Amino acid sequence: MCQPSKYVLGVEAIPLDIKTTPRVVVQGLPKSGKTELCKRISTITGAVHLNMEELIESFVDRDSSFAAKVCEKLKKLGRDLDDLLLVQLIQKRVEMADCASRGWVLEGFP
Repeated sequence: MCQPSKYVLGVEAIPLDIKTTPRVVVQGLPKSGKTELCKRISTITGAVHLNMEELIESFVDRDSSFAAKVCEKLKKLGRDLDDLLLVQLIQKRVEMADCASRGWVLEGFP
Protein backbone atom coordinates (compact mmCIF):
# COMPACT_ATOMS: atom_id res chain seq x y z
CA MET A 1 0.00 0.00 0.00
CA CYS A 2 2.91 2.36 -0.50
CA GLN A 3 1.27 3.65 -3.69
CA PRO A 4 -2.51 3.36 -3.32
CA SER A 5 -3.13 5.24 -6.56
CA LYS A 6 -1.92 2.28 -8.64
CA TYR A 7 -4.91 0.28 -7.36
CA VAL A 8 -7.49 2.85 -8.45
CA LEU A 9 -6.11 4.10 -11.76
CA GLY A 10 -8.38 3.04 -14.58
CA VAL A 11 -11.16 1.99 -12.22
CA GLU A 12 -14.46 3.80 -12.61
CA ALA A 13 -15.61 5.27 -9.31
CA ILE A 14 -19.26 5.22 -10.35
CA PRO A 15 -21.22 3.18 -12.85
CA LEU A 16 -21.33 4.66 -16.33
CA ASP A 17 -25.13 4.59 -16.49
CA ILE A 18 -25.44 7.18 -13.69
CA LYS A 19 -25.26 10.76 -14.91
CA THR A 20 -23.38 13.12 -12.62
CA THR A 21 -22.99 16.87 -12.94
CA PRO A 22 -20.04 18.42 -11.15
CA ARG A 23 -20.68 21.27 -8.73
CA VAL A 24 -17.32 22.56 -7.56
CA VAL A 25 -16.16 25.67 -5.70
CA VAL A 26 -12.42 26.39 -5.81
CA GLN A 27 -11.00 28.65 -3.10
CA GLY A 28 -7.47 29.67 -2.30
CA LEU A 29 -4.98 32.44 -1.88
CA PRO A 30 -4.29 34.92 -4.69
CA LYS A 31 -1.96 33.52 -7.36
CA SER A 32 -2.28 29.97 -5.99
CA GLY A 33 -3.44 28.42 -9.27
CA LYS A 34 -7.23 28.56 -8.85
CA THR A 35 -7.87 29.67 -12.42
CA GLU A 36 -5.69 26.95 -13.91
CA LEU A 37 -7.30 24.30 -11.72
CA CYS A 38 -10.81 25.47 -12.69
CA LYS A 39 -9.89 25.39 -16.37
CA ARG A 40 -8.56 21.84 -16.05
CA ILE A 41 -11.62 20.64 -14.17
CA SER A 42 -13.98 22.20 -16.69
CA THR A 43 -12.00 20.74 -19.60
CA ILE A 44 -11.99 17.24 -18.15
CA THR A 45 -15.61 17.21 -16.96
CA GLY A 46 -17.25 19.52 -19.50
CA ALA A 47 -18.55 21.75 -16.70
CA VAL A 48 -19.09 25.49 -17.14
CA HIS A 49 -16.26 27.61 -15.67
CA LEU A 50 -17.81 30.46 -13.66
CA ASN A 51 -15.57 33.37 -12.71
CA MET A 52 -17.16 35.92 -10.34
CA GLU A 53 -15.87 38.98 -12.22
CA GLU A 54 -17.18 37.72 -15.56
CA LEU A 55 -20.44 36.66 -13.91
CA ILE A 56 -21.08 40.13 -12.51
CA GLU A 57 -20.21 41.79 -15.83
CA SER A 58 -22.57 39.52 -17.74
CA PHE A 59 -25.49 40.31 -15.42
CA VAL A 60 -24.88 44.08 -15.56
CA ASP A 61 -25.35 44.02 -19.34
CA ARG A 62 -28.75 42.25 -19.20
CA ASP A 63 -32.23 43.74 -19.32
CA SER A 64 -34.04 42.59 -16.18
CA SER A 65 -35.07 43.90 -12.79
CA PHE A 66 -32.35 41.89 -11.09
CA ALA A 67 -29.71 43.27 -13.47
CA ALA A 68 -31.00 46.76 -12.74
CA LYS A 69 -30.51 46.16 -9.01
CA VAL A 70 -26.95 44.90 -9.59
CA CYS A 71 -26.17 47.81 -11.90
CA GLU A 72 -27.53 50.35 -9.44
CA LYS A 73 -25.30 49.03 -6.65
CA LEU A 74 -22.20 48.97 -8.83
CA LYS A 75 -22.48 52.03 -11.03
CA LYS A 76 -24.76 54.53 -9.33
CA LEU A 77 -23.95 53.95 -5.68
CA GLY A 78 -20.32 52.99 -6.34
CA ARG A 79 -20.41 50.19 -3.76
CA ASP A 80 -19.41 46.58 -3.86
CA LEU A 81 -22.15 43.99 -3.98
CA ASP A 82 -23.25 42.61 -0.63
CA ASP A 83 -23.07 38.87 0.05
CA LEU A 84 -26.82 38.28 -0.35
CA LEU A 85 -26.83 39.85 -3.82
CA LEU A 86 -23.77 37.81 -4.84
CA VAL A 87 -25.42 34.59 -3.68
CA GLN A 88 -28.58 35.48 -5.64
CA LEU A 89 -26.44 36.20 -8.70
CA ILE A 90 -24.71 32.82 -8.45
CA GLN A 91 -28.03 31.07 -7.88
CA LYS A 92 -29.56 32.62 -11.00
CA ARG A 93 -26.51 31.63 -13.08
CA VAL A 94 -26.30 28.01 -11.93
CA GLU A 95 -30.03 27.56 -12.63
CA MET A 96 -29.47 28.39 -16.32
CA ALA A 97 -29.71 25.51 -18.78
CA ASP A 98 -26.00 25.06 -19.51
CA CYS A 99 -24.99 24.85 -15.83
CA ALA A 100 -27.95 22.64 -14.98
CA SER A 101 -27.09 20.12 -17.69
CA ARG A 102 -23.27 20.19 -17.67
CA GLY A 103 -22.44 21.23 -14.11
CA TRP A 104 -20.28 24.14 -12.99
CA VAL A 105 -16.95 25.13 -11.46
CA LEU A 106 -17.04 28.37 -9.46
CA GLU A 107 -13.96 30.51 -8.91
CA GLY A 108 -13.52 33.73 -6.97
CA PHE A 109 -16.24 33.48 -4.34
CA PRO A 110 -16.37 34.93 -1.72
